[in-house]
Amino acid sequence: MFFSKSIITFICLFIFLSTSFVFSQNSTSTNTSASARYINVTGSGKGKAKQTLADLSVGVTAESQNATATQQEVGRLATQSITVLQQNPHIKNLQTTSISLYPVYNTIPPNSNEKSQIIGYRASTSVTFTVDDITQIGTILDSAVQLGLNNINGITLKADDATTAKARREALQMATQDALEKSQVVLEKIFPNYNANQMEVVEINISGADYNYFYKPYAAPVAYQAGQAQSVSSIPVVSGDDEISATVTLKIKY
Repeated sequence: MFFSKSIITFICLFIFLSTSFVFSQNSTSTNTSASARYINVTGSGKGKAKQTLADLSVGVTAESQNATATQQEVGRLATQSITVLQQNPHIKNLQTTSISLYPVYNTIPPNSNEKSQIIGYRASTSVTFTVDDITQIGTILDSAVQLGLNNINGITLKADDATTAKARREALQMATQDALEKSQVVLEKIFPNYNANQMEVVEINISGADYNYFYKPYAAPVAYQAGQAQSVSSIPVVSGDDEISATVTLKIKY
């Protein structure tokens, strides 16, 4: 009987100690969690990249009563223009982007029972290319127009890759600095004795850092006839900056 009481006493003591240990562990975890304080702060930044390149879309359009003759005329004019473009050292990435041939119908008066009839055919082709010196755009287009180019579809001004990458880094650095300064201002206001050295960044989220092209139609599109008095080079091309925006969100332990 004495042996049984000893065993019971031992078991009760073991349960008491185990419970105390678990309670102590839970209390420590709770206090640790409560003492860890976090603040989420978002900063923004912008970088600018000078536009020094231009992507252009140009083409040739011809029309006549015969489909074959129309297509041949477009081919002849396009070959002359493309040859000039290929020989220019400032032109890169020249490639054909579209070829089309479709019938042209006569105009039917309103409320008329007449059926539309084919009165001719219109053919066109377009190419795109990059100019590495925007000051040469007018001269390049003027030369091509004289040899048959009659459609200028649009132009996109942009910065080169190296300049864009530099502006992207600047935007991210500015956004990060903005977030850090915001957090410090807030914490110093709430806690007058706050020490910035206590701050620890535990999580970083980045968004943005994309650049926005400036796009504007060159002459929206316009048609020029070879030998026409008006010169394309008289149209000014003014560059600007590609703006790159970035946001950085920091989760800070303090």
